[in-house]
Formats: sequence, structure tokens, C-alpha cells
Amino acid sequence: MEHFVIWSAGYNCEKYVQKHMESVNNQSYTNYTAMIVDDASVDSTWKEINKYKTDNCLLYNNKTNKKNAANIVNILKPNIKGSDIIVVLDLDDWFAHNDVLMRLDEIYTTERCWSTYGHYKHLGSQQPMVGYSSEIIEARSFREAHLYWHHLRTFKGFLLHRINNEDLRGPNGEYVPNTWDLAVGFPILEMTPPEKLRYIPEILMVYNALNPLRIPRKARGGLRKYFRNKPKYDCLKLSAGDL
Repeated sequence: MEHFVIWSAGYNCEKYVQKHMESVNNQSYTNYTAMIVDDASVDSTWKEINKYKTDNCLLYNNKTNKKNAANIVNILKPNIKGSDIIVVLDLDDWFAHNDVLMRLDEIYTTERCWSTYGHYKHLGSQQPMVGYSSEIIEARSFREAHLYWHHLRTFKGFLLHRINNEDLRGPNGEYVPNTWDLAVGFPILEMTPPEKLRYIPEILMVYNALNPLRIPRKARGGLRKYFRNKPKYDCLKLSAGDL
């Protein structure tokens, strides 16, 4: 059985914690750890998290707001194994049904993939979503292409371990306050051999675009261009013993 680490971080998510945590707690597949970060919320997010915690949960309560890139470096990376499968599910989002982890276990077990991405229900203006073309994947030209690394994003822990922490910093030398999906996503996509990358067209999560605290794309400034212009990571060729 694969072991999943559900990575959930958020700020002022009191309205959504119950929906989020119940969707995790009700999973039919139970070999998982839910790592939940309250990123210094000033509402009752922490209280709500504790209300629905189970033995599968590891809880972190930041005293200052760190944002996701810093939380990944300081909390997620030090506490996962290379064989763990990381499932990114923000604290204001939730799984689409109770068999999401079961489906992921089936895919990872039978196809031996290293990373998956896919399709989600968008609470807002739903847009058509597709995966990367075979040409983009073979050429590893992810930084030049439209970003299709959609939710639900999952990847093996050893991929995250191989990302240089400095590559999650912006041009000012600080860990980026947003756009972590490009900072982490491009290296993961580039390190993953084509046969180890899987697009899942099924809807596995609900993206809560109705949260007013969501950061709109236009507010990300030049960080998107900054990460697109960074050097590519090499494609990995690992033996079974390395995993």
C-alpha cells in the first residue's frame, strides 16, 4: 500500500475547514497522514482544525504568516520520506469524493508513476482542462508552455527533496509569497520521465475559487515570468534502489 501525505495549508479558512477535513477523514483508503498548517490565521481556523482532527493528523500552527513556499521548505520537506506520495489540497479546498486516495493508490501501484496532475471542479467559472501534449512532455518544454499542472497535484517525496530550496526564493531573496506552484511544479515536471508522468482526467477535488482570499493571477506580478526563465532541472533516471 502506498503512503500518502495530504499537504494542507491555509490562512483564515474557518468557513471551509469542516468541509475540507471531513472530505479527508471520510476517505475509504486510510494509509495517509494529513499535514495541516494554520498559517497564523486571525479567525477561528485553528479551533476548527482541532475540532475535526484524527489520529492521522499532524498539526502545525504558525505564529507568523509564512506562505506556502516557506511552509514547504520548513515543514513539509523535513517530515516526508522519499517514498511518500504528496497530495496537495489547500485548506479551503476538498476532495470530490471518498475514494480519491483509493484511485490514486490504484494508479501509483499499477503504473508506477512519480507524479500526477489532473482535473477538478471549479467553484466559479469552469474552464476546459487538458493535459500536456506529448511533444511538450518529450521536449520538457513546460516553462515555455501554458501551465497545465492542474489540481489534483500529487508527486513522490523524493522529487520534492531534490528541489533546491533556493529555487523557491524570488528575485528579492525571500521565499515567494505566491506562485509556489510554478516554483515547485516546473522542477517536478522536468525531473519526471515522460513514462512516469500521469494526467488524470477524472475530477478528484473541488477548487474553491469563491474564497475571497484567493490570490488572483494578475496579483502575482513578475514572479510567473521569473520562474519561467529559471534553468531547467535534469530529467531523473533512478533505479529501484534509489526510490
